[in-house]
Amino acid sequence: PAPKRRRAGVDARGAADDAVAADATREGPAPRTDPTSVFIRGLPEGVDDNSLRAWLEARTGPTVTCFAIRDDYGLAKFKHEADARRCLEDLQGADYEGAELKFEAGKPKRTTTRARAPRATAATAPADQRGAATGSSSSTAACSA
Repeated sequence: PAPKRRRAGVDARGAADDAVAADATREGPAPRTDPTSVFIRGLPEGVDDNSLRAWLEARTGPTVTCFAIRDDYGLAKFKHEADARRCLEDLQGADYEGAELKFEAGKPKRTTTRARAPRATAATAPADQRGAATGSSSSTAACSA
């Protein structure tokens, strides 16, 4: 006789299999946040990148990069996920040079751009459209001969 098949994700007692349950949560679109990046809002005017970096590293841990993007907005990318989490949890509303900072989980950097349809050229157009792409046609040549 064939061996009994087990339902995916359920053991003999009917309990959910942790590995299968974990896989189910991983399905779907890519993560919406980068676990090592943190957006910083509320920066004071004229903030210095190096002093901001030193302030963050003294309170959380090493950063890979840290800089102001605009007057009141910046980004820090931490070396370790745990340091980014600590920043998000422990520094929310912290005072930096008289400004109350707000931290948000960063989004991953885009790795691809939207694919655009290539433009048709004489070299890439289908054979029946090449004449139109180059401005000549075989039927015109046949009529004038």
